[in-house]
Amino acid sequence: MTLLAGAAMNHTSRRVDWLWFVTCALASSVWCVTAASQLSATFDEPLYIARGLESWRSGSHGDLMKMGTMPLPVDLFTLPLYVSERWQGIQLDPRSDLQRLLPWARAGTLVFWWLLLAYGWRAGRCLAGAWGGRIAVALLACEPSLLAHASLATTDIAVSACLLALVYHFRSARESGWLRRVGVPTLWFAATVLAKASGLIFGPVCLFAVEIERLMRSGSVTGRLRPFVRDVAQVVGLGLVVVFVYCGSDWHQEASFVAWAQSLPDGPLGRSMT
Repeated sequence: MTLLAGAAMNHTSRRVDWLWFVTCALASSVWCVTAASQLSATFDEPLYIARGLESWRSGSHGDLMKMGTMPLPVDLFTLPLYVSERWQGIQLDPRSDLQRLLPWARAGTLVFWWLLLAYGWRAGRCLAGAWGGRIAVALLACEPSLLAHASLATTDIAVSACLLALVYHFRSARESGWLRRVGVPTLWFAATVLAKASGLIFGPVCLFAVEIERLMRSGSVTGRLRPFVRDVAQVVGLGLVVVFVYCGSDWHQEASFVAWAQSLPDGPLGRSMT
């Protein structure tokens, strides 16, 4: 009877968790969608839409990369627009049609918004149990600056969501096999960098922070960082391979890089860069 009662309580708790999460996610999403239809474009959004559509048409991320913009969020924002182009057989014009296209592009941010809420919920549960997860997702769903960014077709919510997922999976699988300990974090590290180039720095810094916290809880830090260094080296190295494959290459010279290489002093470095 005790086991049956415990199973029933766990089942009820899971149902409450999911109902709580879906309510928070839906309510915040409705706010984001209604706000997005009333906000004018930011400086970046028209450029993202134009370059994103060109990337889908040409299969090249070259124009985005020249801007210093990583392609994953922009690809997601503009995918529905490109599908609409192919379906209707009419090429969209981001300049004249911006007011009509912008709400659709902004809706793509909700994918990353739900991802951020989901991992905030899971992280809260790990730290403080069921109510820790519920409070965490409620606070995230009501946070004004996060809601503001979730209403725009920009990259900040995307990198935040992917970074939180990276930290969660890395921290929760430190004693697991290679696939969970390194393989899954590798994909999330790649997604973080593909969302925003700053993820290349924030990722390892956050992983170092949670590893130090874990080792301090175990009572010893000195001499126990070698496995961490080994795992993070694999995560970063393999993740960058995924990033390079996703971004692709047009196999064209980049004029600014060529000029920079030619400006280096004559020597081994200058000659190798040229």
